[in-house]
Amino acid sequence: MREHELLDHERRVESALSRAASRLHEAVDRRTPLDELMLADEAEEFERRAEESETAAELLQEFFQRFLDFVFEEGPHPGWVMRRVYALARRYRPELILHMNGTDLGLLFGETRAAQSHRMQLLFDRLRQAGVRGGRGGGCKSQGSREVYASAARGNHNRAKGKKRRS
Repeated sequence: MREHELLDHERRVESALSRAASRLHEAVDRRTPLDELMLADEAEEFERRAEESETAAELLQEFFQRFLDFVFEEGPHPGWVMRRVYALARRYRPELILHMNGTDLGLLFGETRAAQSHRMQLLFDRLRQAGVRGGRGGGCKSQGSREVYASAARGNHNRAKGKKRRS
């Protein structure tokens, strides 16, 4: 990436963070959701208990290994990893990312709101299939809504590959 492209991207990131912070009337916090997780009181309490119990320590270690395997599943590129981390934070701890919506996150990562929505659908559909409760992320449509919208899109001749509606 060229220097001017990098600076341009950095300006977009700062702009998205500032807009999100201004909606909440808070200063921009440059910590990532993972930083917040590591600093959270719950994590400190769990670590304290893990030190008291060898089994809990092993469980904590296994949790972090599996979490990192999940986050790094697409590879080590920081953009891919952070997109997944922010998607998880948006669903489970939105206050950590200043309640940013898909448009804000799209600007942050240099992509569209639709790309954010698609990633969250894939991610949370997969988690739901694995048995994780509350697997549908905030900002994601329900399965029923998706089916209704897909049905309405059939026969839409304005779409590049619109299929004719079967009556």
